[in-house]
Parts: sequence; C-alpha cells; structure tokens
Amino acid sequence: MDLESLTRLEPAMPEGVARAIEEGGEAIERGLGAGATDIMPRVTTNVGVLNGGIKINMIPDECTFEYDIRFPVGLEKDQVMAAIGRILERHPAVSVVELNATPPSWCDPYGDMVGILQDNVRRLRGNVPPPIISLGGTDARLWRYEGVPAYVYGPSPASMGGRDEFVDIEEFLHIIRTHALSAYDYLTRS
Repeated sequence: MDLESLTRLEPAMPEGVARAIEEGGEAIERGLGAGATDIMPRVTTNVGVLNGGIKINMIPDECTFEYDIRFPVGLEKDQVMAAIGRILERHPAVSVVELNATPPSWCDPYGDMVGILQDNVRRLRGNVPPPIISLGGTDARLWRYEGVPAYVYGPSPASMGGRDEFVDIEEFLHIIRTHALSAYDYLTRS
C-alpha cells in the first residue's frame, strides 16, 4: 500500500532525544512494551475507520477511511503532507482532508527539571528514573508549544487506555509528592 511508504520517512531527530531513547531503552521497553524503542524514530500509521457502499450486494461508488499518522520528533507535518501529496499524484481519484494535526513536542531530556525530578524520586523511592521519550501524547505539549519546558512524571502505563483503567493509590501519592517537591525546588533554586 502506498501509504505504508510514510513509515520510511526519516526524521531529523535532535541528538539529545536520540540519546535519551538509546540510554533509556530498557525502561522504555519495560514501561511501553517490547518494540517501543524501534518505533519511536518512525512514522506509525493506522486505518481506524473504513466506510464504503450502502448495501452488502452493491459495488460501492465511494470509499472513505480515516488514517491516523503519528510522526516522531524531528519530522514536521509539512514533510508528511508533501509525501502524501506525492502519493496522491499517482491516484487522481483520491483526495485527502486533514481532520486534526498535533505535531510532536519535546524538550531537552537532560534539562534542569529532569534532574530535579530525578533527585526527588531518588529521595522518595531510592531509584533514579531515566529520561525517556513517550509514545503517547499529553497535555504537556500545550506548554511546549508555548516554549515552556514541560516534563511528565506519572503512573505506570500498565493499565492505561484499557477497560477499568486505574492507578495504584500509593503510586498516585508518590507522584503528587514528587510533583510538589519538584515544583518547589524549581521555583526556589538560585
């Protein structure tokens, strides 16, 4: 399928992001699943909705589908849309309508706040979480779009996005403590 060629687009991934993926690979795979580090620098795609025809025994005169395209840090929407445009040139009966666009967002995985978060987790739990890049989107992107560094330290994704999604109470309280201490440390640093 022509659209699968989008998965071969190469991002200009910032060095710090690539290093965080490499150094945090074990934690990424443990938290997000086997193969997560392999797809982080790749475009991923999914046909989520497919519609065609009005009756089971008639040839449809039209078909529509919704195609989700997620692109990694270092690849811009214009690059992806240009690649789609080249595909559409080969299929003149096909058109595209953009429904939504959420560009990837990131900030320095080794920024000041990461060190503050790591120090507080070490003090509270005794371990130091590595800086990693997430596959999922968060509202932290809205801060990043405005130039404000925003990091996520949250619960295990083990039950995320599924039926009966939950967060362990002790883990939740730990996250609140970490956030409160980190905000204080960040705002009172000299």
